[in-house]
Amino acid sequence: MRVASVLALGASAIVLGSCGGGDSSGPPTGGPTPPPTLSVTLSKSTDTIVLQEGETASFGFDASYTGTSPQPIVADVAIGGERYALKGSPTANGTSFTLEFETLPLAAGGEKTSTITFRLCTSANCSTVYPGSTQTFQLTLDVQLEDWGMFQRNAAHTGYVAAHYDPADFADAWTWDLAAGETLELSSTRGKVFVTQRNYFGQSDVHALSAEDGSKLWTRSLGDQAYTSGPSFSDGKVFVTSMQSSSDTNPQWVLDSETGNVLQQMIFSAQWHDFAQPTVFGDSVFVAAGYYGNVVYDFDHTDGTKVWERNGSGGAIWDGQTVAADEDYVYYYSGGAMDVFNRLTGELVKSMADPDFDWRGYSWEAAPVLDGNGRVFGFTSPRAYEWDTKLSGYSVTSGAKIWNTEALYTTAPAYAHDRLFAARHGLQLIDAINPATGAVDFSLAFPGSDTARSNVVIADNLLFVSGTTKTYAFDLSQTGYPVVWESDAYGMHLAISPDNLLLISDSNRVRAVSLAP
Repeated sequence: MRVASVLALGASAIVLGSCGGGDSSGPPTGGPTPPPTLSVTLSKSTDTIVLQEGETASFGFDASYTGTSPQPIVADVAIGGERYALKGSPTANGTSFTLEFETLPLAAGGEKTSTITFRLCTSANCSTVYPGSTQTFQLTLDVQLEDWGMFQRNAAHTGYVAAHYDPADFADAWTWDLAAGETLELSSTRGKVFVTQRNYFGQSDVHALSAEDGSKLWTRSLGDQAYTSGPSFSDGKVFVTSMQSSSDTNPQWVLDSETGNVLQQMIFSAQWHDFAQPTVFGDSVFVAAGYYGNVVYDFDHTDGTKVWERNGSGGAIWDGQTVAADEDYVYYYSGGAMDVFNRLTGELVKSMADPDFDWRGYSWEAAPVLDGNGRVFGFTSPRAYEWDTKLSGYSVTSGAKIWNTEALYTTAPAYAHDRLFAARHGLQLIDAINPATGAVDFSLAFPGSDTARSNVVIADNLLFVSGTTKTYAFDLSQTGYPVVWESDAYGMHLAISPDNLLLISDSNRVRAVSLAP
């Protein structure tokens, strides 16, 4: 991108000569007179900016020159990066220019170095450059997206990434195939993707893959396990919940993310339970299990001790779920109630009744979703991942359920832009549900007869979801929310890594799509 600004000062004024009768000089000879040398000095030539997800920053430099010219002096700026822009125009002050830049809102993640070229020209099209005026400024911009650490990314299970992506930049990156077993939900930190390889009642492994090319970095065998969760990641550690047999000594694994070595192994009770990815918050890893279900465990993953163990109020859910957590509370759906525990002590603070609970089995393959404003959302009844049931909203402030949806929903919703986005069962729709009322504010329509098969994942401007044959990106910024990208890669589990990879996991394959150059 190039921006030019004319310096309209006396030093740059065009000096016009006049013809007098006494001029005895002959006609001009040769070509045009070359422009004079203007030596430019930058106030600094490099800068490094580190941004956390969602942050913006400004930076800049001054360009001063020595020398004069009878022709205009025009500042020309060429920007070699895509995640920042010139703020206004270069400001002229005598023989110097001040240039200010700002990073774009919700920039894509990653560390990249780019060059800004400054030069002085005789015209706006810069066909003639003043000798000595071209200088370069090198910027290293590191946007650090948060990890996709657990079920629907974080302990609030929002499935939202504060980054803006352009579908024109999307490109297939790599594919990783399993020889046996199946993959589950994924987690990712910068440079790594973590995958569980599960074989029911057989050997299960945890793999760390390179985010760059999908090559395997390490593998940790968990031995024979009846059930195994997908991996969670936090603070340099990988967390996997598994069950060897119906017993009180089932393992909660804590692995070193660099090596795969076992750091801790805590134990809990379970009876032929399946597990969602464990929720990690601070030094705690929370596991929803119990020999007869209905138990939340809080383990300190730094020393391997059990902090607390508490029963839920409902007693109707045995397996399949993970809890939500924030600074104050842990949220657990016990069947017939959304329970709220003190995060530090495990004390049951509130139990918000769900009068619409309809018992259909012991599993609840889901997680409570937090909006950060005192509301919790969750499915109303026992369910497998692709089963349909209504969604409910609860107010922690009032301690009660506040709404129930009319429609039935499936897979795993996401929360972003003050809406809960959920896949409507039996129809080719993603509904945007009002968090205060449960009403559908608007809907996104699948192409053709396809329906959702995966969790819903949202970036700033795009909603991603897999159907039965393709993965789609809907543009939330356009009228009508059209599909602006689709891929033949599809699966049950989606994630967006800090390296701008859309990860698509299905059965025995993980595919990665690069979302940004």
